[in-house]
Amino acid sequence: MIQEHTLVPTKNYEKMKRYSDYAREKKKLVMFIAQNGYGKTSFLTNYRDTNPGSLYFRVGKGEPAKRFYSRFLSDIDPNEIQDVNKLMKKSYIYYLMDSASYIINERSDINLIMIDEFGNFNKRYVSYIRQIWDDIRYNSGMILAGPPSVLKSLIKWQKEGEQGINELMSRVGPNRFIFKKSNRADIKLICESRGINSSKEINFFYKNSPDLRILHALIDNYKEAELVIA
Repeated sequence: MIQEHTLVPTKNYEKMKRYSDYAREKKKLVMFIAQNGYGKTSFLTNYRDTNPGSLYFRVGKGEPAKRFYSRFLSDIDPNEIQDVNKLMKKSYIYYLMDSASYIINERSDINLIMIDEFGNFNKRYVSYIRQIWDDIRYNSGMILAGPPSVLKSLIKWQKEGEQGINELMSRVGPNRFIFKKSNRADIKLICESRGINSSKEINFFYKNSPDLRILHALIDNYKEAELVIA
């Protein structure tokens, strides 16, 4: 069973909170770049739950763009009736994006769109995000979140002149925020939030946790008496 853990104010958490507030309040497009396991998704879903008007979407691995934007539109407007037959047409993706943008602009209660794992789109459909952003930029902020590999690919595609990539990157501009591995102070905060307070235990978890997923798994094992700290 997957256990939910209380989020604590680590450096990454505080930075994500600051820039999420910035994107939401100032209607900015920002990019969060973090290795898997650095707490990005946990933060974004928590931010959605604690900030009304913030919507979270995750691009599935290998998910076709039309399926994502169909889900995107349905989540924004559950009453939207989509034509299943038209989903087979290439041009239908433009209808999905245009409709979603129109609804976001019509609703006054949406102020932030968060798209996690946006690098699961191929390079053509990554660039389509720019179209939605251009349509909603005066009414909502947007966060694009992904691992370092997606930023590396974007920079490569930009240099190669791939269509639409430079336009997207120019709109992000300097608002690319790269998050680092948690330091010992962060690990200490997390350990203490889970009832672990001794320096010996904290040092062990710090040395043996390359990311927060493994940290919580180690703590789970330790608390269930499956792990012995020598």
